[in-house]
Amino acid sequence: MALKIVSGLSATSISLSSYLDLAKNELRNAQIQNLSTTQIDAISGPVQGQFVYDSTLDKLKVYDGSAWTLVGAAADETTITLSSNTLTIKDGGVSAAKLASSAVTSAKIATGAVTNAKLGADAVTGAKIADDAIDSEHYVDGSIDTAHLADDAVTGDKIAALTIVTGNIAADAVTSAKIADGAVGTAKLADGGISTIKIGDSQVTTDKLATDAVTKAKIADNSVDIARLDVTDGTSGQFLSTNGAGVLSFVSQADEDVLPINLAFRLSEIDTTHTQNYDSTDVIKIGSSTNTPDVQVTGSFIIDGNLTVGGTTTTVNSTTITVDDPVFTLGGDTAPTSDDNKDRGIEFRYHNGTAAKVGFFGYDDSERVFTFFSDATNTAEVFSGTLGDAKFGGLTAGTVNASSQLQIGGVAVTATAAELNILDGVTATAAELNILDGVTATAAEINTLDGFTGTVADLNYAKALNATGVTAAEFNVLDGITSTTAELNKLDGFTGVVADLNYAKDLRATGVTATEFDTLDGITASTAELNKLDGVTMTTNQINSIVDRAGRYVHTESSHGGGELQIPNSTHGLTFPFHVTILDGDGNMLLAEVVQTEGTDLITIQDLPSGKITVHITGGLG
Repeated sequence: MALKIVSGLSATSISLSSYLDLAKNELRNAQIQNLSTTQIDAISGPVQGQFVYDSTLDKLKVYDGSAWTLVGAAADETTITLSSNTLTIKDGGVSAAKLASSAVTSAKIATGAVTNAKLGADAVTGAKIADDAIDSEHYVDGSIDTAHLADDAVTGDKIAALTIVTGNIAADAVTSAKIADGAVGTAKLADGGISTIKIGDSQVTTDKLATDAVTKAKIADNSVDIARLDVTDGTSGQFLSTNGAGVLSFVSQADEDVLPINLAFRLSEIDTTHTQNYDSTDVIKIGSSTNTPDVQVTGSFIIDGNLTVGGTTTTVNSTTITVDDPVFTLGGDTAPTSDDNKDRGIEFRYHNGTAAKVGFFGYDDSERVFTFFSDATNTAEVFSGTLGDAKFGGLTAGTVNASSQLQIGGVAVTATAAELNILDGVTATAAELNILDGVTATAAEINTLDGFTGTVADLNYAKALNATGVTAAEFNVLDGITSTTAELNKLDGFTGVVADLNYAKDLRATGVTATEFDTLDGITASTAELNKLDGVTMTTNQINSIVDRAGRYVHTESSHGGGELQIPNSTHGLTFPFHVTILDGDGNMLLAEVVQTEGTDLITIQDLPSGKITVHITGGLG
């Protein structure tokens, strides 16, 4: 025989046996490769249509292009079984999804083929029964109950007229147990479906009504009137009353006194739409808790005795209030036993022309001072906000603390407290103080007098000396002169004329003392310069005081953060005491507390605003 290989054969050796008969163009006793399920799944690159025998399942498999699948009917053994040329459908093998539309018709179901045993629970529903398919002869006694009827399955148009009559309903056939909750509602009853002619006399009794079967929700509005109650109608103005034994009757109103005996009123004199009663403590109650208000008086109301008002909130909407008591007591009617941390005062409402505001004036509990807020915030009876302005004709106070600015006659006072304290103890008269009126001296010029102990004559002499041209540097030469006789003897060899010495004699004649001459120790001034001292009566201490006050220092903070500023001696180099002037960025004088520390010469300024601060310091030279 001949072997012809067209394409696709690749092998190192080929062995032919009786299993392959190529001459007859067919496979004879061919054997498919046997592999386990694991080996089949491990085949790399199977081709569509490739066969293999699964030795694990003992089944034939074919590769469908995407997966290995079983071949033949045996592939779906969950629903069918093929054995000995017989096809068997297993339990649950046929479902609605596996039946085509109209696959099952009445012609294909034999008579009696469908029994209860062949129908699962709820297998037959209203949706699977055609109209008029079932009539009364198809129902077994007791086969229809509420569980087998769909919602709204029985309606008025499905019940023929007069088909349900008392003769067709057995005694006790319809009971509450056979009617599901809510099964009978107004929507399921045709208009006029239930009327008195359809309900026999005495057919509805209490034993045929379940407990709470008739409730307010099942009674239409206004459906129960006097005609349906065993009560005869009364007259206009009467009200329905009970005797406590189940008997209702209409009675007329009657005036009667109400306890306690010191309070009496008539029903005709009050609002009768509210309930009137009194409790076991004889407290009168007019109205109930559901009424608002419980008591309403539309006319004038006078209380001659004491009035106590409890509750949480008391609101008085009155235009004018008059109180005879000259004192209002806030914070309770008894002495408190602890601090509740709440303010005491008056809260008021007003409009500033732009928006509604709340104000407050009273005692601030946290600050322990009387406070006025023009724009206040009330947080649990604790007030905060913007401080308001106040105007008084006169003011008497133990202490006045101007934290920002003090004005007199609308003019801001720029002097510091330390400067104003200079006047403390001054005994000058008004006339003497008026001398200052019109003074044009600058603050710097007036500061020159700080610590001066001389007389008016001394100042005038200084004016005369200034006119001679003596400079401060020249006067400083005399600072601290302590010359002795031996030191003055250094004048030996003096080349001046007798007239020069006589000039000294003349000076002595004017009353110049040796102590005064001692101040000239080491003087290098010329005669002309010394002549300028003619008539000087100042002591060394007085002259030294001028020198001691000659020191000045200016400290500038270009961007002070506010609060406290300290200037140590290492910065200003002056000695205690000091004269301090504080200016803001616009050159205005600021009032602030200045603390001078003697010994360390530390200057501490407190409560400064933020921004540029300039401090002028005058003191002794270190």
